[in-house]
Amino acid sequence: MDWYALFLEVFLVFEYSIICYVAAISFIYFFLTALGYFILQRFEIPVSPAELNTLARSPLVPGVSILAPAYNESLTVRESIRGMLKLAYGNYEVIVINDGSKDDTLQVLIDEFRLYRSSRMAFSSLPTQTICAVYESRDPIRLLVIDKINGGKADSLNVGLSYARTDLVAAVDSDSIIEEYALVHVVRPFLEDYTRTIAVGGMICVANG
Repeated sequence: MDWYALFLEVFLVFEYSIICYVAAISFIYFFLTALGYFILQRFEIPVSPAELNTLARSPLVPGVSILAPAYNESLTVRESIRGMLKLAYGNYEVIVINDGSKDDTLQVLIDEFRLYRSSRMAFSSLPTQTICAVYESRDPIRLLVIDKINGGKADSLNVGLSYARTDLVAAVDSDSIIEEYALVHVVRPFLEDYTRTIAVGGMICVANG
């Protein structure tokens, strides 16, 4: 019996099976991508610049609290928070949670935004690491900074949720640069169908060149 010929035949069958499997998977992915594209087109409602500006300036839009956990972000936190405070939206606040940073992240925030110790209290009692201090700005900006013992990102978000005063919250990274009309876009699904909209996600892009 020619064992080499048998082995070669089995190997060829296995090779063709792998090729067919990869081709089938690729076709399924392509089909799902195309199907998703056409389904999304049905729900895509174009918005003119005038409509964006109207939504951005309206005081009737739902309030949004931007939760930004920060851990050792002293090099970027200043510019990122400045950008968040300039978003085109009429009803939002920025809550920065300093998660026990070992660098001077907190001091950078205090110096840059003229922070002072605040007596603002939490609205809920989610289990979290100890909160050391709460700060607000002497300037007329919608910024709250919470200093806490390190507990991780999820723990920091729970702290932010406890202090948020709005109906909606948006979790972002403290080193992110948010597009000017981002809040308008993410709030639109809630305005169009608040009974079925549970959460909205954003698209993340590299912005450092």
